[in-house]
Amino acid sequence: MEGYAFVTKEPLLGAVVLALRVDVSGRKEQLWLGEEQDVEVALWGKERPLFLAQTRPLGAFWCEFGQTNRRGLDGGHLGPF
Repeated sequence: MEGYAFVTKEPLLGAVVLALRVDVSGRKEQLWLGEEQDVEVALWGKERPLFLAQTRPLGAFWCEFGQTNRRGLDGGHLGPF
């Protein structure tokens, strides 16, 4: 996920959320990033403008998440913040 840039010129009025839906039988996952109300509508199958909306092979999110650099989050420590 390090290759994505989050750029917006519009003011954000609501919380920005990340949602991950896993379809084990279909071996795929859906990933959405956007304002909370837009992601909620997208979860119900309706089209809304989102910052990111992808369908990927099952497990892709966790494989990428494990490779991200933790130093940006907690200074490289593995303990509590």
